[in-house]
Amino acid sequence: MTGTSLDGIDVAICDISNSEGRPKCELLAFDMLDYPAGFADYVRSVICTPNWEDISFLHFALPKLYAEAIRKVADENKIELSKIELIGMHGQTIWHSPVPKTRYGVTTGSTMQLGDGSVLAKLLGIPVVSDFRSGDVALGGQGAPLVPRFDDDFFSDDLHDVVCLNIGGMANITYIPAGKFRDKKTDTGNCRAAVIAFDTGPGNILINTAIKKYFGKEYDEDGAIATSAFVNNNLLNALMQDTYVNAAPPKSTGREYFNEVFLTEKLNMAGGLEVLNPCDIIATLTRFTAESIAFNIRKFAKVPGVLYVSGGGARNKTILQMLHELLPEAEIKLPDELGIPSDAKEAIAFAYLAWLTKNHISGNLPSVTGASADTVLGSISE
Repeated sequence: MTGTSLDGIDVAICDISNSEGRPKCELLAFDMLDYPAGFADYVRSVICTPNWEDISFLHFALPKLYAEAIRKVADENKIELSKIELIGMHGQTIWHSPVPKTRYGVTTGSTMQLGDGSVLAKLLGIPVVSDFRSGDVALGGQGAPLVPRFDDDFFSDDLHDVVCLNIGGMANITYIPAGKFRDKKTDTGNCRAAVIAFDTGPGNILINTAIKKYFGKEYDEDGAIATSAFVNNNLLNALMQDTYVNAAPPKSTGREYFNEVFLTEKLNMAGGLEVLNPCDIIATLTRFTAESIAFNIRKFAKVPGVLYVSGGGARNKTILQMLHELLPEAEIKLPDELGIPSDAKEAIAFAYLAWLTKNHISGNLPSVTGASADTVLGSISE
């Protein structure tokens, strides 16, 4: 898994099985590996100013890095590559535009994740499932979020409403009403249509962009800068009035919307650097992440009994404290309590989605993405 934060490559090696009609997943190994020096900045530059030479290069370079990462994690954990039956490769999203546009008489949504599955399959001699999002977009869906299928199968609770919140570059939620487990074959009882999931808006992306610009760092460790500064209400109001934040689901977003251009526009609306200092900007962007999450949960889902927080933002103590304040009814936990490490959750989820594909089981939730039908996701390369 490589996400919009561009903070490296997550490798999860899992043993997935089906026991009494309910899937089980044992995490055998996990690691987060850094990109080579300067590589993340290179990817950012390609996203901002793409050209076909760089796009083609990255489409092959990323699988080479993934192959090295998989070999390293397998070797360090004494797992033979020959024992790995299948690889789920998300790839690097460089463009996500699922809302249909019409050009020259053709109307379609689109999404693009770089990383050729055939290259990775040939390098390791292991089948690869990739291009998970295109099938859902082809059926009129957002192509995101896809992790809710995993959330539904592994986090549903008979007694409590649950929200799974992932704070990566973007923030997304899955709302699962209590008593969700039922006969998957006959679809009796509460059905998957009760699940609500969508991107709430930015997670770490704007915070990290500002940290890089003003402090030369990759992120605000533990939310230390944010907690020592003040929230600027003019800037926060400008951010919270954003069209995407207030839009009803299904919805999904990415760097093509929440980026430095977006941030500059909002800063100018609030008076610019003449009235804003960098520390207060970080504090305000951190508050925006927390408030946009809480606002979307209250307006479009329901405050749950349990809120599981994963992703890089789960390590930001200031974001977690703000969520406690904004959602006092919810018990905030890490998925680690269920044996799913927070940092590993998305990588595990795409291993599970690949397992579903291998077994010809649909991986999208049309009630979440807006697709016209359930569908098996991804393309298999051997």
